[in-house]
Amino acid sequence: YERYGLELIGRLAENDYHVVQENKVRGVCDLSFYSLGYLARNKDLLEELWLHAPGDKCLHTTLVKLSTSARAALENECFSSCLNTLHLHSESLSCSDVPELREKVKATFFEKVVDEDEQCAAMPHDTLEHLAEHTLRRKCHAFF
Repeated sequence: YERYGLELIGRLAENDYHVVQENKVRGVCDLSFYSLGYLARNKDLLEELWLHAPGDKCLHTTLVKLSTSARAALENECFSSCLNTLHLHSESLSCSDVPELREKVKATFFEKVVDEDEQCAAMPHDTLEHLAEHTLRRKCHAFF
């Protein structure tokens, strides 16, 4: 799934034998929204982080707390700038007519956000859609 998604957004190119011909993956933030969530909850990965983290700070925490910290770190690294931009652009939108709001979002909202924020422009389109839906759901208490 992840390799296919990376191909769709132009970060990876494979030949017919699934051998990578070109790799433009910039880091963990190029992964899908769901994969990032999985990483923050994966017990094996968290145990490796716990065992190999420098110093002894992680040794005095639980895997649940480490998972919460990993999720926060991924959110900060991969989403913070884009979420701020989404929030700024959603402030001017009215929630009184949700169907009309959906049309406004489809028409120009994503273009403005992508033009204004490098992090939004670089992320996979499905991740941007999840973040936009999350932002508007929090604002309007409605699903988009």
